[in-house]
Amino acid sequence: ESLAREVLTPHRGRPWRLHFEEFRGGWNTISRQAALTLCKEVLSEESQSVTEPEVTIICTVCPRFVGLTVSALDGEDLQVPFSNDAE
Repeated sequence: ESLAREVLTPHRGRPWRLHFEEFRGGWNTISRQAALTLCKEVLSEESQSVTEPEVTIICTVCPRFVGLTVSALDGEDLQVPFSNDAE
């Protein structure tokens, strides 16, 4: 919980959304509800935005990665440039 507070606090007040990915291996160290509750507490429930977030909170657990991240992406960040020269 202290790690989450440390990572989230600088983003307080900005529009946010939570992306929670359930680990399908049978054990979860955090529930979707616990993650959402903490986000609402630290970031403000009023700032939650599904349609126009400035930051996306990604909460996931998998065998090679356990962590929490906050990312600010624009749709252009996800575009791959097209080139006619590519084979």
